[in-house]
Amino acid sequence: PAVLASVLKSLDFDTPELDTCDVERLVGKMPTAAECKSVKAHAKEHDRLRQLELHIFPLCDLQDAERRLRLVLCARTFGERCEALVGTFRCAKAASEQVMGCVKLHEVLRIALDLGNLINHGSLDGAQCFPISQFSTFAAFKVGKRSTL
Repeated sequence: PAVLASVLKSLDFDTPELDTCDVERLVGKMPTAAECKSVKAHAKEHDRLRQLELHIFPLCDLQDAERRLRLVLCARTFGERCEALVGTFRCAKAASEQVMGCVKLHEVLRIALDLGNLINHGSLDGAQCFPISQFSTFAAFKVGKRSTL
């Protein structure tokens, strides 16, 4: 706890003395303001404090220990989270490039739009586009016993 209190006080994000896994485990377990007040009330009577109270005593001198701990955790995990997000964005970009470059998909969507216009308006004129989310509804549409697709 003395090392943890020192790290939280200085906000030393890179200290090797504290493992990131340990920081993750400690989130939500910092002493509350009421607990700190109670422990500090008996500061002069160390012999009357229980082992747990003696253990958390160094943390009771910190303002916002829980917030500081979360800040340390955020700083330590930022790189990993950033890399994961960049990977997700790269995947989304590659998928969008494939959609934009797929001639067959564009043809299917144009035909679907034309069919929707024929069904709804009786001609090819009408809607210029439709949301992709409606494509499954369109695919399930049937005229008699036959599907539109």
